[in-house]
Amino acid sequence: MEAHIGRIEHLTDSEWHGHLSTTIFFAGCDFNCPGCNTPDLLIAKEEHLVDLKEVKRQIREHAGATEAVVFTGGEPCLQRQALISLASFSKDAGLRTALVTNGSKTECIRSLLSLSLLDTVIMDIKAPFEEGFFQRATQSRTFFKSTAELLEDISSTLRLLRRYQDRVDIVIRTTITPSLVTRKEDLLKIAGRLDDMECVWELVGFSPENVADKRFSSLRPPSQEFLENLAGTARKMYPRLRVFTG
Repeated sequence: MEAHIGRIEHLTDSEWHGHLSTTIFFAGCDFNCPGCNTPDLLIAKEEHLVDLKEVKRQIREHAGATEAVVFTGGEPCLQRQALISLASFSKDAGLRTALVTNGSKTECIRSLLSLSLLDTVIMDIKAPFEEGFFQRATQSRTFFKSTAELLEDISSTLRLLRRYQDRVDIVIRTTITPSLVTRKEDLLKIAGRLDDMECVWELVGFSPENVADKRFSSLRPPSQEFLENLAGTARKMYPRLRVFTG
């Protein structure tokens, strides 16, 4: 079996903080976020095709030095069978596993969870669940899928995660992006969706480096003080939420 893999990084905790991991970047994504920092992975190309045997060889080779495998992208859930195969192999090797996803492929995530193949789900929520706002932040609408349908898919994934929240760790990430997602009232709309969920909500500062839309490269990232101010507002309104800044 082959999969579209953009690259594999070893001995890093960039995607799953505090866990030294082999990180597998799947190529291909159903979103086209203008502030994406991996624009080379948005489209799956022939040059990305890799035999899963080679990917598993690298996982095995570094298993003694790492504690985990992270599946990110792109959007890993677009390649369901390859993802399940690699997650199963990683668990058999005694490694912890984490999935970084935009949450649009509920059935793939359901399969991974039902097979006990994930220890952590890191789900990006890009914007409040308002069609116009979400479309501006993700550029995800297609002829085949409306923004309303995508938002329902993501809502379904949140409902699924709630059913597994006593068995897996859940991290929700929101990137604070100038000109898109910065207002307190917008963040509080997202917070309201998470208030009854056992999760960590991580507010991450936008990075202008290597962005998909070059118009965003001149934007200044938010300061740590600004992120902490947003997090403080969310904690005050929703004291049950565990809100952190990254």
